[in-house]
Amino acid sequence: MVKMQCVCGGHLIMDTDMRYATCEFCALKYDRQTIEQKIKISGILMFDELVKNAETNLKFPDYYRAEVIFKEITDKYPDQWRGWWGLIECKTENFNKMDVMNHINEYYKRAMMSTHATQEDNDYMKSTMNLYVNKQNELYNDRQKKSKALDEKKQLNKKRSNLYNQIYSIENKPFLLYVIPLLIILCILIWIIVSMIPTDSFIDEDIVALLIILGSGIIIVCLYLIIKKISYIKQKKIIRYKLKEVEEKINQYNNY
Repeated sequence: MVKMQCVCGGHLIMDTDMRYATCEFCALKYDRQTIEQKIKISGILMFDELVKNAETNLKFPDYYRAEVIFKEITDKYPDQWRGWWGLIECKTENFNKMDVMNHINEYYKRAMMSTHATQEDNDYMKSTMNLYVNKQNELYNDRQKKSKALDEKKQLNKKRSNLYNQIYSIENKPFLLYVIPLLIILCILIWIIVSMIPTDSFIDEDIVALLIILGSGIIIVCLYLIIKKISYIKQKKIIRYKLKEVEEKINQYNNY
């Protein structure tokens, strides 16, 4: 509210019919038209002063103090676009702070609805807000890409861990290195024993047959283990190839 004062500094008191105001100090009278003009001029001066103070704090920048002043402007002059736009500048820290659209949407609507905004003012607000929204959309899309990349990287790390476990499981089968040679040696010994038995020997033919069957079984087991060993080698080669692909993808995400 603007305080009504006389030129002498005294307070003006309105008459009961609200047509004149009289200074309580010097008794000078003012008609209603003069009083309304005085109030209008005082109000303009107060508005301009508040805007100037708020913009000064924006330049420091002191967004908290600027926001307090712009809030006072919107309370006293809700039809002036500058107060609402100033609140947007404070909330966005001169359009450098993102993720505040929920806080400024109402301010933007009030600023665009201002009857005191010129076409140039409206064009400025629209273009500035469009740039800010586009910048925020780019930031949102970039965050989405990074979040997706992070999820994919986690899956790749998990896959890499599983592949390493598979390789460890294959390499942790040393018995193949020892069992196969031992069985081959055993098979050779059985063959030597059988070949050294003379035909007229007293050894039962059933025992000889048993030794032959045993040797044949050992040979079959050896062949099976050899095939298994070859299969493990191929499997390990395939896993290492997959592991190389996974690590290359992980390196790409590390450079993202």
